Order: sequence, then C-alpha cells, then structure tokens
Amino acid sequence: MIVSLTNSGNLVLYDNETSLWESFKNPTDTFLLGMSMSSSMILTSWRDRDDPGSGNYMIKLDPLDVGGDLNTLIIYQGNTIYWKSVKDDGLSTISDYFSIDASVGFMLDVPEKWHSGDFTNGEDLLNLQEEYPYGQNLSVRVAISDTAPTARNCAPCGTNMIPYPLSTSSNCGDPMYYSFDCNTTTAQVSFKAPSGTYRVSGIDPNTQKFFIQVKDGRSLRLNQSLPFNLTSPRNSSSNVSSNITNDVEIAWDPPLEPICNLTADYLDWQHSSCKSASDGKRRCLCTVSFRWDGTNLNCTQG
Repeated sequence: MIVSLTNSGNLVLYDNETSLWESFKNPTDTFLLGMSMSSSMILTSWRDRDDPGSGNYMIKLDPLDVGGDLNTLIIYQGNTIYWKSVKDDGLSTISDYFSIDASVGFMLDVPEKWHSGDFTNGEDLLNLQEEYPYGQNLSVRVAISDTAPTARNCAPCGTNMIPYPLSTSSNCGDPMYYSFDCNTTTAQVSFKAPSGTYRVSGIDPNTQKFFIQVKDGRSLRLNQSLPFNLTSPRNSSSNVSSNITNDVEIAWDPPLEPICNLTADYLDWQHSSCKSASDGKRRCLCTVSFRWDGTNLNCTQG
C-alpha cells in the first residue's frame, strides 16, 4: 500500500492503483479547494468570530436535487433560504464558490468527526477578489463599525487609509500625530514639517512607518518634540538633503494611551476607562491587570 499527499492537499491511500481512502472524502474541520459536498454533509457557521459553537447559518446541497447532478448549494439562515447557487452557471463544487476553512467561519456539523480542540487560529479577511471576471457578482456584508471612522482612525483620504495614531484632523487620531493633511480634491495625503509640506507616498501601519517625497535639494527637518524619527538615509539622524526626488522613510513612536474628553470616548478601547493621567490629561487608562501596548494599540493583560 502507498500513501500519497497530492498537490491539492488530498491524502490518498492506494492499494496498487486503487484508491482505498481519501481525506477529501473524510473531512474533519477544514474544507479545502477541490473538495466536493456530499448529500449528507452540512457546514454550519461559527456563533461569532471568537466562538466556534454552531451559528445561525449552514450550507448544504439542495435536498430536492435528488441525483446531485446540479450541485445546487443552499445557505440557510435558520430554516429560511438565505442564498442559493445559480443553476447551470458552470461551477461544480462548493470550492468554486467559497474558500472555506473552519477557522474562519464554517465547521463540519458531523459530531463523530468534530473533536474538541484549539479554535483560536481565526484569520482576518485581508484580500478579497473575484476569480471569475465574467461570472459571479461578489458581495460582502460587514458591520458599519468595521468601516466607519471612529476616534481610533481618521477618515480615509481617497484610497489612503490613515491608521491610528496618525491624524489629519483635530477630531481624530492622536493630537501629537496631527502632522498630516488630506486634500479632498486630489485624495492626496501630505506631511507637514518645519521645513515644508511633503507628499506622502505610502503608509505602513504594520511597521509604523510612512514615506514622503523629498526633492529639489530641499533640506528636511523634523520637529524634535513630535514622535517622528527619520530612518533613511541611515547616515542622518533628523536632516536629509537631496538633489532629486527621493522617498524618505519616517517612523512614528508608539502612542501613549488615547486622550478622552467624554466617558464614551474610551468605548473604542476595551479594558480601559477615562481617567486623569500623570501628564495631567484625561486618557483611556487600562483597567486593573491590563497594561497599555502602544505597538498593538490595545490594553493587554499582564
């Protein structure tokens, strides 16, 4: 006998050339690209993103599709049909419609195959694109709170996101980082420094860095009292000169606890309350047993 792991992730047990067993036909908690739904298989959603208990939605093949030739998929909300695949659309498996992993939304509703374990490996949906340019319409439902600007973030400048603590206005972000401006006509972000105003060519919240364009031999000077530090060119601490246009990299320091004026201001920051801080300002200070993590922008336990 031979065990083979295919490029698609299917683990197959062969006796000579006869397949005796396949992981794709005996799934546990993960649904991979290329797997097919059987008439007895039901996928149920999580209760919410942090709770893998059975939620209100489930996917299964159309029970009226007796022969299974149409491969019609139905999503139920409770007992009501929420969505149904289109007949004769050229797609043959659930993987043609969805990329499903139990850790990001659905789990198999098969008690004898679903064992308790670690359900903390949830993932965020970072990139979403349509695979069939002339086929399916792609719609995504999100909570307003996930897209609407709050005290945590300033409103996007065109397609440019302004991550906290950076600020383009006095009523968003952190006041210490209010060195940016958004031109609503051109949707262009600029950075204001003592030596002038510079076009922002990119912002990377993961590394807490942004890039500005410096040109015409102008010397860039940063305000030493603000939380910005020049990181390139590396042979200069806070000044740079250039005869051509260069992208200059600037890092920002992790912020202190967010400033709050009203009790409701700290609602964007879990495990905190609005109190007077050591600098005399009212801030969203972490509650007992939590400490402020300026890099991850939250109150962490410990």
